[in-house]
Amino acid sequence: MQPRVTDDKDKGGMVTSVKAMMSAKAGKNSDAEATIQHAIEIGRGYAHFHHTSYNIAPAYALMNAPEQAMKWLQVTADEGFPNYPLFEGDAQLDNLRKDPRFIAFTAQQKQQWEQFGATL
Repeated sequence: MQPRVTDDKDKGGMVTSVKAMMSAKAGKNSDAEATIQHAIEIGRGYAHFHHTSYNIAPAYALMNAPEQAMKWLQVTADEGFPNYPLFEGDAQLDNLRKDPRFIAFTAQQKQQWEQFGATL
């Protein structure tokens, strides 16, 4: 398991969530899960937690846990990071591309992204 990072060095759990992605990519699912839980513990309530929640989503996607990946993508969008181009282009989400939930999610995000662009 990855060494734990103290809260004062990892505000919001972003560094920890990146470590979770790295563990998931290496096939170390139990380490990734434990690291995700730690990122959530230290990150919740932080103003920019949506960056951490985004990193959690691909970690779960890499672990072939689509239910959890979709949950965290929705949290990311709902908490202030509705970044359609990132969701659409991130290769770490590739195993979600055929999931009907992901297809609906990205369609909704695209529509919202285009509405934002039209108002700027």
